[in-house]
Amino acid sequence: MSTQQTNVNVTAIVRKMLSDQPVLCVRSNRTDEMVGEAIGESFQALEHQGLAAAGPPYTIFGEDLSPGHQEPKADGWEAGLPVDQAGAPEGRVIPAVLPGGEVASAYFAGNWADVEKVEAVIANLRAQIEVAGLELAGPLRWIWLSDPTVTPDPDNHYTELHWPVRG
Repeated sequence: MSTQQTNVNVTAIVRKMLSDQPVLCVRSNRTDEMVGEAIGESFQALEHQGLAAAGPPYTIFGEDLSPGHQEPKADGWEAGLPVDQAGAPEGRVIPAVLPGGEVASAYFAGNWADVEKVEAVIANLRAQIEVAGLELAGPLRWIWLSDPTVTPDPDNHYTELHWPVRG
């Protein structure tokens, strides 16, 4: 896949095949909860259980969480991190599996809270999926590649998007 020229900092869109990945995560349908706190709780559970992180934190927003996931449904979100092996429930943190399969992936630089920019990135990714003759096969996943405690300026953050596809 190639990417159309836009006014956002997006790399070329590529297709990837991912394996099922054990995760520790928090799921919620409350908009007043912070995703960053959920990721922090997942890191604490990882440390308490002696697990190792197997990748950067992720978030899934929206109604339709990944296939096989249970609650929440309406306007829910899931935030957590990949781990090296299955964990155990701890407080709000639950073990789960982020389903593998084919994804369309793009990297972008900048502040994910910039709604206009994020909408443009998502629209560009969706358009390239359609041009490639693929169908969406699950909710968009946000992979957080920058640590805000190390890189506090959100304009310098890097994010990878994974959108499950089929076809």
